[in-house]
Amino acid sequence: MEKPQQEILQIHIEDQQSLVHLGSLDSFDVTVAGQKAARHILKYLKRRTRTSELEKAIRLYEEIIPTENFGGEYTALEWLCRFWMAPDDAKQQMLAVPMVGSFFHELAADDYDNLKTYIKYKYHI
Repeated sequence: MEKPQQEILQIHIEDQQSLVHLGSLDSFDVTVAGQKAARHILKYLKRRTRTSELEKAIRLYEEIIPTENFGGEYTALEWLCRFWMAPDDAKQQMLAVPMVGSFFHELAADDYDNLKTYIKYKYHI
């Protein structure tokens, strides 16, 4: 018994403009602004005294999260910036949820080596 032939749908494109925008299909896209914010975090981690680097990163994340938040790492990185700027008692509250504390301690191990490595590879720095 022969299979019935399927009808092939064809769309004629007359110019270079897209008919449908799917957005990024790659959740690992690296943007200029995301890379810039990541560099601010690395600069902070190098010295730990330059909170101005954290403030710059936060401002960038506030600007780009609504349009570039592929996969959610921006919100996590912004949270880390806010954590580092928080007073000690607020830091304890921020780490009170067991999964949050566990994730943070994994990133913070060995002087934030895991986080630094992630940022360098993710953002091609």
